[in-house]
Amino acid sequence: MVFVDDDSWPAKERIRRMLHEIAREMALDDVAWSFSVHIHTTAWLRRRREIRSFFIDEVDRDKVVVAGMS
Repeated sequence: MVFVDDDSWPAKERIRRMLHEIAREMALDDVAWSFSVHIHTTAWLRRRREIRSFFIDEVDRDKVVVAGMS
């Protein structure tokens, strides 16, 4: 799950291309097609937490935070 300021379709495509490039550099390009990447804003996350989303509860329980990509 990736949180961004801009979750427009073009921004999401740029992030997906970046992640696939990283996968290629790590010799994971054979499995990159199976990545399930969720790209949202923090406002989306806040709304999902407000309704007690089961999925977000699971993410919050098991998350690993990696900050500050630019």
